[in-house]
This record gives sequence, structure tokens and C-alpha cells, in this order.
Amino acid sequence: MIFILLPIATWLGYHFRQIYRVVLSGQTAGIRNAGIEIICLGTDDRLTFLRAMTRIALPIVAATAGMILALITRISELLWVSALCWLFFPLSVLWNRSRHGWHDLAADAVVVVSEESEARRSA
Repeated sequence: MIFILLPIATWLGYHFRQIYRVVLSGQTAGIRNAGIEIICLGTDDRLTFLRAMTRIALPIVAATAGMILALITRISELLWVSALCWLFFPLSVLWNRSRHGWHDLAADAVVVVSEESEARRSA
């Protein structure tokens, strides 16, 4: 039983940590390294917990739905649908005119260059 619960708890802990970091600072570790941050569209405030959870959980829910579809139909070849569903959200910036991913649009968020990164570039 622990072999099932431990990975699930680790996975949930990781994603809640990501949500917490976005709410607290507007950045996760990877986003900070890229020199960008996530803010609310129109208000320039940090995301609320609900918005951060929506932004992070939406691609995960889509991937889980793809995996459930593969398991229900018992067609293991459909597991690639899960990966495709997960990738669909970040890749949606490529065909969206406003360059916002669908997970950003759902959370009313926008990704911008951080002030810290801009200060380093101008110095």
C-alpha cells in the first residue's frame, strides 16, 4: 500500500509547493531561472491561490483525462493521448494571437519578464 501512497503524496506535495511558490512570489524555481514571473492579467498583482491552482492543475487534469480514456478503452496505445493533452496547454501559445497559454487564459494570468531580470539586463 505504501508503494502506491508514497508516490501519490510526493506528486501532490510537489504540485502544492509549485502553487505555493506562484502565490507567494509569482515564480517557481524554473520560472525564476528563466527571468519571468506570473501575474494577474490587468491588475499586475500576484495570483491568488485559486488562480494558481487553476493554472497548474488544468494541464494535469487534461493529462489524467487522457490516461483514464486509455485505461477505460483498454487501448494502451492511447497513452500517448495523455502526454499530448498535457503538452497541449503550454504549446497553445504557438497558435494563440495573444501568446497566452490556455492554462494562463483560464487563470486570468500573464507571464512577463521579471523586474529583477530587467534590472540585470539594463545594468
